Amino acid sequence: MGAFEQAVGRQIAPRLKAEGFARRGQSWNRRRAGEIQVISVQRSTYNTVLGAQFTVNVGATPDLLAPDAWVAEHGCRWRMRIGMLRPEGQDHWYKYLPDDQVSVDAAIAEALADIEAFVLPCLAQPRFLSPATRTTVGAWQVVRRVLRRFVSL
Repeated sequence: MGAFEQAVGRQIAPRLKAEGFARRGQSWNRRRAGEIQVISVQRSTYNTVLGAQFTVNVGATPDLLAPDAWVAEHGCRWRMRIGMLRPEGQDHWYKYLPDDQVSVDAAIAEALADIEAFVLPCLAQPRFLSPATRTTVGAWQVVRRVLRRFVSL
């Protein structure tokens, strides 16, 4: 595991776990208020040993899936990059030097501060789903429970 992955595991993962997110690789899911909420770290395809960067993607989608289903950010109905939630309102990438642990840790710490300041408050509001969709989600959750009981008989 590289320095970047280790830094994500040391800094971002524990904080998101404390918020109720489950992790797979560089992506996290949690179910809340009839939604599946997703946060993912995306590294640039243009990274080199001389310089690298990453961004944070955020998504939410109605919770109409099986309880153990995993949702990737690109599969969400609502999606946004962290930069759009920041005051500048434009795409933002966190830059670091891959072979410099201090640089990696600083970039991850900056991203975590932005996740805490902008992403978590945004996701705390179940505003991505209309009342009609929330009603549909609730109905599907009841149907899933009934079907599970029926199948278990």
